[in-house]
Amino acid sequence: MADVTDLLAAVGDLLDPDRWRAGDRRDRAQLVIVGGLVLAFSLIALTFILNSSLYTENVESRATLPVADDAREYHATLDAEFGTVIERSNDEDYGSQSAVETAVEDRATEIDRLVAAQFIEERGAFVDADVGSATVDEGFVVKQETVRPFTDTSGIGDWRVVRSSERVRAIQFTVDEGDLPEEGDGNPFTVDVEETGALPDRWTAELTEDSDRVLLSVEQEDGTTYTCRSTTEAARVDLSGGFLYSLDPATGEVLDVTDCGYRFAPDVDGPYRIDFTNGDEASGTWTMTVENAGGGLFGVVNCDQTFGGLAAPPGVDCGGAGGDQPYTVDAVYALETTVTYETTEIDYRTTLRVAPDEPETVA
Repeated sequence: MADVTDLLAAVGDLLDPDRWRAGDRRDRAQLVIVGGLVLAFSLIALTFILNSSLYTENVESRATLPVADDAREYHATLDAEFGTVIERSNDEDYGSQSAVETAVEDRATEIDRLVAAQFIEERGAFVDADVGSATVDEGFVVKQETVRPFTDTSGIGDWRVVRSSERVRAIQFTVDEGDLPEEGDGNPFTVDVEETGALPDRWTAELTEDSDRVLLSVEQEDGTTYTCRSTTEAARVDLSGGFLYSLDPATGEVLDVTDCGYRFAPDVDGPYRIDFTNGDEASGTWTMTVENAGGGLFGVVNCDQTFGGLAAPPGVDCGGAGGDQPYTVDAVYALETTVTYETTEIDYRTTLRVAPDEPETVA
C-alpha cells in the first residue's frame, strides 16, 4: 500500500504548476510514464471488481436454476395432465356443453390437488392452478368412427366440413393404402384449409396410395410442397401436427413415426373453412376438434343439438356412436387458467392455456 501512496505523491508532485516549465522534457517524460502506471493500476482494479461481481451473480444464478426448473416442470406437468383430461372427457360424448365442461373442471381440480400434494411433499413449494376461475373455450369434436368413405351423410364426396372457425386442432385420419386412390390418377382425396375472406390463402393436403404405402402430400400457400410416406400399409395421419404414424395393419400398433416437416396452414389466417374433395375415393376414420366460433358445420350428423339447420336424421343413433355417419358432439376446445409456484426463492405466476395438439400457427 505504501508503494501506491508514494506513486500518488509522485503524481501530485509532477502536476505541481511550479515544476511545469516549457523545455523541461525530463519532467514531461516522467509525467507520461507515471500517468501510464496509474492507468494500468486503475484497469487492474476495475477488472478485479467486475470479475468479483460476475462471480457473485453467477453463483446466485446457479442457486436459482434448479428452482426455476421445478417451476417449469410444474407448468409442463399440468399442461400434459389437463390435456389428457380434456381429450378423455371429449371422447365420452357427454351430450351437452355444460356436462362436458363440468367433467373437465371436476377432473382438472382433482389433478391439481394430486399434483400440488406431490410438489409440496417433494419440493416444499406452494403450487396452485385456479381451475375454479378457468376460462373454457367451447368447441365440437367432429368424427367418423366407422370405416367408410370420407363423404358427408348423403354420400357426397365434395363437401364443406367446417364453414368458419378461428381454430381447429387434432385433425387425424386413419387409413389403409388399399382404401386410397392411386397417386397420379387425378382424383386424390384432398383437404383444403382456406380463408373465408376475399382473395383467400389456401393450404392443401392430399392422401393417396403409392407402391402399397400411404402417401401424404402437402402444398403451402407459397407453393412449397412436402411429401411423407408410411413404412407400412396402414397409417394414422396427424394432419395438423405434421406427423405420420405407420401402423401394424392387423393390430393398429404404431411401428414407426415420421416427422413430415411442414407447419399446418402457416399463411392461412382465421376465420377459415375446411373442405373435403373426392371423399368418395377414400375410406377410413377421421376426427378433428373445432373451436365454436358460431360458424357451424355442414354435412355431419349433429348428435347434441340443432346447429346451422342440421340435426340427427331419422334412424341415426347418437347415443355416443353416431351410427356409421360422421357426427359432432359438444366439446371443450381449450382451458385457460392461472398457475402459481412459490418458494422462498421464486414466485412464479403465469397463464396456462391447454389445447391438446393445437398447431403452433393458431395458438
